[in-house]
Amino acid sequence: MSCSCWLLPTWHSGATRKHDGGLGRTNSNANNGNFLSVINLLARYDTVLEKLVSSMPQGTVKYLSPFIQNEVISMVARPVKEDILNNTKAAPFFSVMVDTTEDISKADQLSHVIRYVSVRTDAAGKPQRLKICESFIGFLEVNDQSASALSDTVIENCIEDDGLELTKLCVQG
Repeated sequence: MSCSCWLLPTWHSGATRKHDGGLGRTNSNANNGNFLSVINLLARYDTVLEKLVSSMPQGTVKYLSPFIQNEVISMVARPVKEDILNNTKAAPFFSVMVDTTEDISKADQLSHVIRYVSVRTDAAGKPQRLKICESFIGFLEVNDQSASALSDTVIENCIEDDGLELTKLCVQG
């Protein structure tokens, strides 16, 4: 299965799973969530996957639990984040945008977004195309929302831990 199946729900601001559906269910009233719906959709066009989905007896281990889904999401996210950070490191400058919000468990979460300029050059090294890229990096839990603590969190967790050069930071918002 390609990564695009995982990214599809997130591009449409959707969660990857629901808890009241099931693999192989054809009931249109069942809410399988995006992940199992994508698996069921792919099974319609992939005979091997269709056979696997339809031939599993009830109670069989399918490795599609929320825990496994989170593991797969983490495995897919790692190289995506590395690619974004490598592109940011190659850029002449970048900016960091952060904002805090309280999640459902009342914990303060800092959202971390990086914006950088991608420069395409010709064979002679002359810039041909500039592209502004903006990428969500992740959430961080924050315990202290004072200006000093947030500043330290941004520098330590959003710049230094990601291997970015503070001297290339042009804006923090």
